[in-house]
Amino acid sequence: MLKELLKDNIIFTSNKLSWEEAVKVSAQPLLEKNLIKQSYIESIINSVKQQGFYIVISPEIAFPHARFPEGVNKICLSLLVSTEKIQFGANKDIKLIFCVGFIDDNSHMEMLQELATFLSNEDNIQKLLVAKQDTDVLSLL
Repeated sequence: MLKELLKDNIIFTSNKLSWEEAVKVSAQPLLEKNLIKQSYIESIINSVKQQGFYIVISPEIAFPHARFPEGVNKICLSLLVSTEKIQFGANKDIKLIFCVGFIDDNSHMEMLQELATFLSNEDNIQKLLVAKQDTDVLSLL
C-alpha cells in the first residue's frame, strides 16, 4: 500500500525551509493531483500553531495531518526528503516529512500500520535519509 500511495509523491530538497514551507512542499504533489485541497494544508498549519508540534513523531520525522475529512478527497501520502534540517519547534530537526490525508476514522489504519512497521526499522530510516531519487525510496518498500 505504501508503495502505491507514495508513487509520484516523493519530493527531494536541499533548500533551507521553515516548518511551514516544508509542510506546503510536502503536500504539493497531493494538491496537484486533487487528493487534497489548499484548505487542508492551511488546516495542518493552523493546527500546529494552536496545538504545538504534535506532528513530530520521532527524531527526524514529521507526519503532517489535520482533522479529516476537511479538505481531503482521497486517502493519500507523500514524502519530503530534505538534506537540510528543518526546525519543528525546539530541538526538533526534521529531514523526513510524510504528509497524509485521511478520509474517515478507519480507512487509513492499514497504511499507518504499514508505515509504523517500516519506520520502526532504524536501517530503513537511515536509507531514507540518504535517498536521492524516487527509486531509492520505492525500492525500500
